[in-house]
Amino acid sequence: MNYQKKMKYSFTLGAYPTIELCLKKPQWVRVIYLHPKISPALKETIIAIAQKSSLEYIETSDFFRPLEKENIFLAAKFTKYTSTLEKRNHLILHQPEVIGNLGTIFRSALAFGIKDIALIDPSCDEFHPQCIRASMGGIFSLRLEHFDSMQDYEQKFSRPIYAFMTGQHPYLQQQSFEEPCGLLFGSESSGLPLFFEECYHATKIKMSPHVDSLNLPLAVGIALHHLYEG
Repeated sequence: MNYQKKMKYSFTLGAYPTIELCLKKPQWVRVIYLHPKISPALKETIIAIAQKSSLEYIETSDFFRPLEKENIFLAAKFTKYTSTLEKRNHLILHQPEVIGNLGTIFRSALAFGIKDIALIDPSCDEFHPQCIRASMGGIFSLRLEHFDSMQDYEQKFSRPIYAFMTGQHPYLQQQSFEEPCGLLFGSESSGLPLFFEECYHATKIKMSPHVDSLNLPLAVGIALHHLYEG
């Protein structure tokens, strides 16, 4: 399997992502790959799903040869697609860099009721097979939209934006969230630009003095859970 971001298609690797793709986005499925050693139960499940939506499936070992060490027996090829955000609460990711983190964030967002995610470019590839796998197929239940800048996002969506930053800012628990709102997070390496403090509702997560920051998926998960509980 050879994948590059410039391609018009991508792949799901593993049972969960492939099943989620076939259930949530069957119109974009090109072909489903079944390894000859796939378990009978899983084979029966995916064939039933494929037949219901008239999806092509083939049994082959050739596709899986580069993946022998990963214990993968089910995969699919699908056409990349675009979507448009709805006017609900948004998660806004400013120039995310790490593919695995992005997939983990997708899964957390879905768990805490966020289905609309804005990606401020440059962003890592949300359709990379490893990102899809990290999301456990959750990506196929989300609406993702790219924007060139925060200004472009704000031209389309007018709403309070809560920017998560370090510094002397109100804690997450002290903020009164006006919904629909946007929760804004920066990249793994550099966070958000300092001038965002003046543009948005700067917010921080309360933690011990032993660390000065959290990794991005953890910080996003904490904030989304707080909004979900609120």
